[in-house]
Amino acid sequence: MSARRTFPAGALRCVGIDEAGLGPILGPFCAAAVRYDRAPRAASLPPAWKRAFEGSSRALLVADSKLVFRGPRGAARGEAAALAALCCGAPEGPLLGLDAAGALRRAGVEPAELAVGAPWYAEFASAIPRFSTQVELDAARAELEAGAASGGVRWVGASARCVPERAFNAALLRWQNKADAAWEGVGGLVAEALGDPEPERFEIRIDRQGGRRFYGERLEALLPAWTLNEAREVGGRSEYRLRERASGREARVILEPRAETASFAVALASLLAKYLRELAMDSFNAWFARLAPEVRPTAGYPEDGRRWIEEMSPALSLRKISVETLVRQR
Repeated sequence: MSARRTFPAGALRCVGIDEAGLGPILGPFCAAAVRYDRAPRAASLPPAWKRAFEGSSRALLVADSKLVFRGPRGAARGEAAALAALCCGAPEGPLLGLDAAGALRRAGVEPAELAVGAPWYAEFASAIPRFSTQVELDAARAELEAGAASGGVRWVGASARCVPERAFNAALLRWQNKADAAWEGVGGLVAEALGDPEPERFEIRIDRQGGRRFYGERLEALLPAWTLNEAREVGGRSEYRLRERASGREARVILEPRAETASFAVALASLLAKYLRELAMDSFNAWFARLAPEVRPTAGYPEDGRRWIEEMSPALSLRKISVETLVRQR
């Protein structure tokens, strides 16, 4: 997170939130948020960020993680953007002193908490970067910082939530719905963003999770100090306007499908969430490879996840690892 400095009154805090891992049956659900401030008269995106979002930048590519991570150099591009989001504005470089555990901590995720009841997340020791070079990471970070230095924009930082299998299953039991279970992680990032006392105005854009369209009651329960003044739920887009009762601060929260195609912040959050889940799956696969080296690693998606569970079942029985602990129920 960058150091605080004076910024014009009336600046808009822009927040983008996206997730990774809603579909798999193995591995954690991860949600990430990126935040920056935009001065009242600033353009919607600085030129450096616009180039990254339009795909014309050589150093930094910001788009839907499913597109960026594709292809022979996709993992390197995705990693460079994710680490740039975590390290932009910090005095130390993206690599110095960072391993996978350090990357998670930089995002506000404590590996030890993730590993409670899930020892396969106990070792995030792999070196960073995994795919990129020092030069690529430095160039991506420089582009992200160039946008913040171009006038009218201040980079604030990035954070995440990672929910392991057992906790996600508990949320499913509470809500009986994947979208509502995912909202616990996403909503935590919304509350965290609005908990910053500095901004007077917020615009929070979220890639909509699952089929849920109505979030008014969820927002009121999440934000008891705020009043929901307006709700527009039309088609696939849901927009809410809130006011904090004590201060009068205002927030606009927008949820819509494929928000990462319209919002730089959401697209960058998509990359960060995907990258952190990749780090978690590295730990997952390394731990289970020691139990059954003959079983191929998995990304956790349903078809291959079921293959992995079947092949791993003797080792799971031997270690008395229950399906309820390991496998996401929906």
